[in-house]
Amino acid sequence: FLFFNDDISLIRLTEHFFRSLLLIVLFYTNSLILIPKFLTKNKIGIYILSILTSIILYIILCVLSDYLNHVIFSIPRCHPLYFIIPKSFFAALFILGLSTSFKVTIEWFNSERQKKELETEKLASELAFLKSQINPHFLFNTLNNVYSLAFKKSDDTPDAIIKLSKLMRYMLYESNENQVFLSKEIEYLHNYIDLQKLRLPNTIKIIFNVEGDIEGRLIEPMLLIPFVENAFKHGISYVDNSKISISIKLSAYELLFVIENKINNAKITEESGSGIGLSNVKRRLTLLYPNKHTITINDNNDEFKVTLKINLEKC
Repeated sequence: FLFFNDDISLIRLTEHFFRSLLLIVLFYTNSLILIPKFLTKNKIGIYILSILTSIILYIILCVLSDYLNHVIFSIPRCHPLYFIIPKSFFAALFILGLSTSFKVTIEWFNSERQKKELETEKLASELAFLKSQINPHFLFNTLNNVYSLAFKKSDDTPDAIIKLSKLMRYMLYESNENQVFLSKEIEYLHNYIDLQKLRLPNTIKIIFNVEGDIEGRLIEPMLLIPFVENAFKHGISYVDNSKISISIKLSAYELLFVIENKINNAKITEESGSGIGLSNVKRRLTLLYPNKHTITINDNNDEFKVTLKINLEKC
């Protein structure tokens, strides 16, 4: 057959398109079939054999294409046959290497994403579990306080029930959020302290100070109450003078929470092992504020002091 130059160019363009199409097929065959089916399942031998077969098949098709153009259509060769074989081999090898790198990279990113999703799910589950421990524990103690007032037929019982309803509203509806306004958390502490005061004699001194701009600050709900509850649980004595001091100070980006109380050793011995303690809230702080908080606990024979610093951004 005789062809003009335009025809020869078209045939060679078709040949290049055909080889490019073969390389694309080789790329996706490796990434979508060979790697998932053999390499990821540690069938290394079968995978290598499949790769070699694919390379040989590609070389055969390239040589066949060159043969058809040169012998049948009388198109002059651009390169001799001994050059086409190694050229086809390295082209196939490069594409397969690129395909493998692409697939491995995609799998790595997917694996990392799945790990992060699992870590997030695990974190959410653990936090939900910790919260579920806090709420029934706190509710049980608060109901005991109201029961004590009702048993004594105290005139403060209606006020205590109102305070309790506010606490319940916060616990049931607002504490389920990931974050709440700090002002809400402080209001919750005020209600809790007022409820405690109803059952305590006037000889017990409770100081609660808040300094700084609390508006627009967000905090994890039910984070400070375990410290306050712990102070009332172990720091109240009806025999000796008791004092609980609570301080919340807000600076530009930091919350400073300090709570101090005298230790009632007799009560600690009596209630040893009850409650969930402070380990729960420490764990929550570690999960919720990694590298964004410091907590110092000073525990001597007479006094117990907690100093907590948290970086809080203003919304």
